[in-house]
Parts: sequence; C-alpha cells; structure tokens
Amino acid sequence: MVQKDWFELHVLQNLLLDSQLVPFAYVQLDEAMAAQGGLAYTLATEFMREWFGEASRWVDATVKTAASASAENTALLNQWVAQWWPRVAEAVAPLLAAAFEDRAEAVAAAQRGALNVRLGKLGLAGVA
Repeated sequence: MVQKDWFELHVLQNLLLDSQLVPFAYVQLDEAMAAQGGLAYTLATEFMREWFGEASRWVDATVKTAASASAENTALLNQWVAQWWPRVAEAVAPLLAAAFEDRAEAVAAAQRGALNVRLGKLGLAGVA
C-alpha cells in the first residue's frame, strides 16, 4: 500500500484503513474483551477511541472539501476508494477472523456499513 500521492495516501490510510482498523481494535475488540472481564483494555485504549473521533472529523473535512471542489475531484476520490477498498478489506479480514471467528463476517459488514454512511456524507460512492 505504498503510494507517492500524499492525498491518495491520506484517503487510503486515514479514511479507508483507519475506518476498519480503529473500530476493530478499539471498539469491537474492546467490547468483546470487556464482556469477558478485560476492563483494563478499555482503560488502556480510551485515548485511541477519543483520538479517532477527533481525527475522523479532520479527515472528513479534508475529503469533503476536496470532493466538493469539482466533479473531477469527486470522480478521482471515488476511483481511489474503489481501487483501494478491496485491498483494505482483504488486509483486515484475517484480523477479524482471528478475533471474532464466527462473527467476523457480521463485524466486517457492520464496519463496511459505517464506512458507507461516512462516504455518503462526504459526497462519495460507497463500497461493496
């Protein structure tokens, strides 16, 4: 996932990849661990959940601004999302499978759904 274009990397890493890894590592995994008495993990990762909320607002603002600047920008952003999404989903799938076993597909679908809502608010097409 090496990319020279800094804004494409921003979309790849901060919008697509983080939207899958952060909820996995700091929300869903946290909930699963807390249900089994792993409350220390919740305390240790509280900052990351708060940071993701703040960072997401900044990422969304930058991407939404770029998308609203022109139809060409929107088309390019949609192209990047469509290009990188399969690789992001493929990269995250083994982590979800290891952590959630029989619930992995449901967790992936929920995360994808949340991403699609987010992309829609940014004026972009969703992912399949």
